[in-house]
Amino acid sequence: MDLTSLQGEIEAAIAQHKGAAFYPKMYDCDEPGFPLAVSDEWMLCHAVLDFHLNGYKLLRLRDIQRVQWWGLRSGYHRILKERGVLSQLGLDFELDVTSIQTILGDLKRRPQETVLVHFDYERPDALHVGRPLRMGTNAFTFATISPNGKWDEPPARMQYEDVFMIEFGCEYGEAYGNFAGPRPSRVRN
Repeated sequence: MDLTSLQGEIEAAIAQHKGAAFYPKMYDCDEPGFPLAVSDEWMLCHAVLDFHLNGYKLLRLRDIQRVQWWGLRSGYHRILKERGVLSQLGLDFELDVTSIQTILGDLKRRPQETVLVHFDYERPDALHVGRPLRMGTNAFTFATISPNGKWDEPPARMQYEDVFMIEFGCEYGEAYGNFAGPRPSRVRN
C-alpha cells in the first residue's frame, strides 16, 4: 500500500470521523477504529470493540496492508453514531505520533496507563503488557507484567524497530494493570 495515499486517506477520515478496519501484514484479522492522528510513520486510532470504544491503538503505517473504510451510511457506522460513540471520539492528552520514541516517551509520562506492545516477529496473539521506563536511541526498557499478573524482573530491553502496534487505555491492559497493582520500587524508572 502506498504510504502517501494511505496518509491522505487517513487525514480525510479524521476530518469526517470516518472509521475503518485496518489489516496489518502480520496477521489476517482487522484492527477496527477511528483515526485521530497520523504522521509519516504512525497512526493513532480510537479503537472499537463490537459497539463501544476500547482504548487506543497506534499502528505503524508501513505494516498496514489493507484498509476497509466504513461508509458514513453503513449500518455499523450508523449504530455507533446512534449509540453516542462518535461523540466520544478523541484523546484527553497530547500524544506526539511523530515516532515511536515520542509515542513511548509521552506514554511514559502517564503512570496510570498500562501499555500493550506488539512485535512484528512474534505470533499475532503475543503481546507484552506493562510500562515504558527508559528511552534509548535504538531501544527502550519496558517493565512487563507476566501472564500470571506479576511484575517481571528485570525490565525487558526492546528494539523500537520491532514494534508494529501499541495499545493503551483498553480493557485488557487496564485489567492487567489493576491486577498487578503498583510497580515495586525496584521495577520503577
